[in-house]
Amino acid sequence: MIFDTHSHYNDKQYTQDREAVLASLEDAGVTQVVNVSASWKDLQDTLELIQKVPFMYGAVGIHPDHVGELNEERLRQLREYCHRDKVVACLLYTSPSPRDGAT
Repeated sequence: MIFDTHSHYNDKQYTQDREAVLASLEDAGVTQVVNVSASWKDLQDTLELIQKVPFMYGAVGIHPDHVGELNEERLRQLREYCHRDKVVACLLYTSPSPRDGAT
C-alpha cells in the first residue's frame, strides 16, 4: 500500500491528462492520496476532486501567499469545509509569507 500524503492533482499541469494520471496511480498501487490546497481556487478544486476520486482526500487551507484572498465569509466557509466528508486536514497559515519580506 502506498499513501501519497501531499499532492496537487488539481494543478493546471494535469488539465490534459488528469484522469489518466489518477488511473495510473491506482495501477501503481497508490491506495490513498491527500490533495492539498494553497489558494481559494485550489480549495474549491480540491473539494470537487475528492468527490470524484474515491481514493482521494483533501487538506483544505490557504497558504500565506494567498491569504489576501480571504475575507470573513470565506473564513466562515473554510471552517465549514473542515467538517466535510473526506476532508482530513484543515490548514490556515497565520504567519506572514517569507515572500512578503517578513522575517
